[in-house]
Amino acid sequence: MSAKQVTALPPWEKLLQRLHVGDASILPGSREYSLIKLITDTRVDLREMFGKLVLALSRLLSANAVFIVRSTPTSIALVAGTLNRERALNLLESAFIHRLTSARDSVVKTIPVGEKKLRAKYRYAYCLPLGERRNGFQIVLLSQAELSNAENNTMQLIQRVLALRVRISGMAEQLAREAESLSLLTHHLSEGMAVLDANLNVTLWNRPMQRLTGYSPREATGKPYQAVFRRDQEADWLKDLMNIYLSTPLRNVFNREFEIISRDGKRCWVNVSGSFMRQAEDRIVQTILIVRDVTQLKAQEERKNEFISIATHELRTPITAIKGYLSLLSRDETGLTDSQKTYLRRAAEANNRLAGLAEDLLRTVQIEEDRLSINLRPVNLREILNRVTRDLKTKAEGKGIAFSYVPPGFEAWVTADEEKLHQVFTNLIDNALKYTNKGSVRVYLDKFETNGEPRIIVHIQDTGIGISSKNYDVIFEKFRRTHNTAQIRESGAGLGLFIVKSFVEKQGGKISVNSRMGRGTTFSVQFPATENPKPLN
Repeated sequence: MSAKQVTALPPWEKLLQRLHVGDASILPGSREYSLIKLITDTRVDLREMFGKLVLALSRLLSANAVFIVRSTPTSIALVAGTLNRERALNLLESAFIHRLTSARDSVVKTIPVGEKKLRAKYRYAYCLPLGERRNGFQIVLLSQAELSNAENNTMQLIQRVLALRVRISGMAEQLAREAESLSLLTHHLSEGMAVLDANLNVTLWNRPMQRLTGYSPREATGKPYQAVFRRDQEADWLKDLMNIYLSTPLRNVFNREFEIISRDGKRCWVNVSGSFMRQAEDRIVQTILIVRDVTQLKAQEERKNEFISIATHELRTPITAIKGYLSLLSRDETGLTDSQKTYLRRAAEANNRLAGLAEDLLRTVQIEEDRLSINLRPVNLREILNRVTRDLKTKAEGKGIAFSYVPPGFEAWVTADEEKLHQVFTNLIDNALKYTNKGSVRVYLDKFETNGEPRIIVHIQDTGIGISSKNYDVIFEKFRRTHNTAQIRESGAGLGLFIVKSFVEKQGGKISVNSRMGRGTTFSVQFPATENPKPLN
């Protein structure tokens, strides 16, 4: 048995099938066939098609006059007609035609005797809306004889197909207007904007992007982002980032800062905020980038850091000298009154705070300039916490706070920088004591697994004044203190937690906070666990 022959249907026949209209009467070569082809030919402009349609309908139907009008609640505008414009407008001014075109659905009416202009030549009037009645197109037919059933069926088919064509044309016009508005909006943004497709090729590139990169919208459109948004290193940074974000379904927004090279070789620093647009199957189909030139801000930041670095170094020399002289005086306090001894102690404390501030400023500059030296090796968290808690025990006793450290019943080795880790826990535990006026501070460890990876977490729990949940992110920013002086008398520049977070993340760890106002705070620091480099036999 021979294979069945498959015939591809032309677009208009597929449309007839979707409209559930039998095509037995629409035969190739017939007028109806030509009419449907005309209506569905999107290469023909809508108004040009209307002009051809009225002529074709006058030949196909027993109608003496055919018009296409666009009506509003207050007026009728002639779009196309078989009569000359003056005669057509004269007929359409009739109050009867106005009532006819204001009906909700298709109507056919006998023209009343009182309409002398119309009755002189026509007996019946038909009105078929093409889509929405309000501000929509309509076909108006004037005829001496009533349309036959076959002609009515043809008109209903034409009405349905033409309504779809008008609707599609309206949507295309609206889309073009919105595209033009979007183009005007994006090109007049002060910041660069780029839109990339699923293959990371440019689909939109505004004028600020041209100022940053040297590539015009026309030159950039269609090209891979690496070709027009160039970097010395990590050329595929966006593709690598996309692969990371595909494995984390809830993450779609990112922010990066780096140096780019323009077309003429000029270098500038940019801040890039982006968003990945996903489909239902979690495939990234579009990427939107907002790019801001931060070259001047970067230069100002560098000058500020340079000033802080120089000023801090200059301060360290007299601070060290003052500390030495105070130490000499404190060795022999004989002959000093009690008041003088108090002044000496307070001077030493103030000098230590000033020395600590200078060190914090230097560390902050090193972090921001990515000059932080990290020496990773296996370290024992138990030993570090033993030393830190021992050093801070006196401070806790001085405030009357119950201070406890519970050594874990398991090995607590991690890969980290021992000095930096000591600074992290000294700062966190000192903060817990600082912001706890009564109650307790407790340090303890846990061990857990994430995706089969063992991790160790250190909790520093206090019963202090607490932190509002809206400040969880703010507390890790530079120079930020969320408590006012009425709540706490302790001084500080607001750099400690910024340094702690930077140290932890530079060593591959994570830090989090959980707190309730008036009930206390728990800071948790976790690192991947590692093997004891010198296990006991």
